Amino acid sequence: MKLCFSGFTRKAHLDVIKEVNVKSVVLDYNCDLHRNYDLTKFDFIIVNCSLEKLWSRYKYLWDEASVKRQKQTKVKTIEELQSKFKERVKDEITGYLDWASKQSVDVIAYPVIPIDFPYDQLWEEYGLLDKAMPTITSVDQIQTYLNRYKYVGYSKELELEDLQGEVFSNIKKYKESSVKIHGWGRSSKKDITSGIFFSVDSSTWMGGGRYGNTYHYVGNMKMITHSSKRGRGKEVRQQFATECLKYGVDRDGFLNDDQHQIDLWNCHQWKQYSMDSEYVGGYWTKRELPSENKSIIKAESKALDQVFQTTALANGDGFGASLRSCNSCFLSPNCPAYELDSQCKLSSDPKVDTAKDIQSLVNKVIQIQGERVLFASYAEKIQNNGINPDVSSEVETLMQVMKDAKDILTPSNENEIMIKAKGSGVISRLFGGYGRSGGGGSRPSQSEKIIDVSPMESDNE
Repeated sequence: MKLCFSGFTRKAHLDVIKEVNVKSVVLDYNCDLHRNYDLTKFDFIIVNCSLEKLWSRYKYLWDEASVKRQKQTKVKTIEELQSKFKERVKDEITGYLDWASKQSVDVIAYPVIPIDFPYDQLWEEYGLLDKAMPTITSVDQIQTYLNRYKYVGYSKELELEDLQGEVFSNIKKYKESSVKIHGWGRSSKKDITSGIFFSVDSSTWMGGGRYGNTYHYVGNMKMITHSSKRGRGKEVRQQFATECLKYGVDRDGFLNDDQHQIDLWNCHQWKQYSMDSEYVGGYWTKRELPSENKSIIKAESKALDQVFQTTALANGDGFGASLRSCNSCFLSPNCPAYELDSQCKLSSDPKVDTAKDIQSLVNKVIQIQGERVLFASYAEKIQNNGINPDVSSEVETLMQVMKDAKDILTPSNENEIMIKAKGSGVISRLFGGYGRSGGGGSRPSQSEKIIDVSPMESDNE
């Protein structure tokens, strides 16, 4: 998965991008800096051409209630006016394609204007249809694009859940197709790890100049935003002073609001975020299991087939497994054991028939959480970004799991009373002085200060 940097239209921001050595970007044809920049410095490039300004001036031609339209139609027909606008759009797009065809770019996005326009025809004339990327404004549109384009843009106004429902319910089609989805203006962990997007883009890294934000990437796809307005955006930089040397950021400038140094720091944090996102796969990813895992899965698959052949669904045995179809599983975009039209080959049905089975399951749960603690601790040391609060959280969870395991594995069948107290006379205050050598004292049941602990009379007496 690729996280592309976007939104940098000032030379200062472009200099930061160059200094940090960012590799994946979204460039705007409308920006002179982007058109005249050496694009060979990047590994993955999406170019876009915005026609929003042009559309805002002429959109009244498609508004029947517009007074301006009514005045102009007295001189020319609406068809002539709309045709003239489309010629203007064609001129803009021709210039866009003239430039893009001479550059080493990966994706050439269609401009987004709400009218029918022969984009495919123009892209095909330039031999660029294999790099074309239309942007959908409705989830229903994507089905028609599966076998027509290699890239499809997904508008940031649309919900991620809608696209997930579409892809996961038709995972077979998406795996067989060559389409890759780009999420416009999306950079959250939820978007990146969804298994849906091949690439996303964000201009949030420039938040230091716009909002005074200071970003800190702590690993595990978690970016912390320190806002100058709602938090400690400026003051928090003190604790990052020792890390400035690691990223080549001037410490004094960073602490004294030097905009270049703040942008440099933030860009480095987002680059670390983008580098980790490179390891995230999706439905387009081709994965191979290690040979030892393949043999295990093959054996489990054979056993599972026998269950389906000998067990009726009505008795409940194997019912859960039969519902786990690869074609509808939400893990299918990333699962290395995925197979089209297949049942799940991974066993997740633990035995809990005996006390030994339960103990084995509890031990596995502790082992799973222990692995998470050790991995989080290792990541904290390797990243060297200071204390990661997620490690402490995982440790606390492990301690609670172990405590719960003790209660599960050592149940008591008798009522027990544990008394912890300091000082003398504790037993006397609880049970009175009854029974002490020398006599005296009251019976426990006669004391007004303690619970009655005398034997209960039988109902037969």
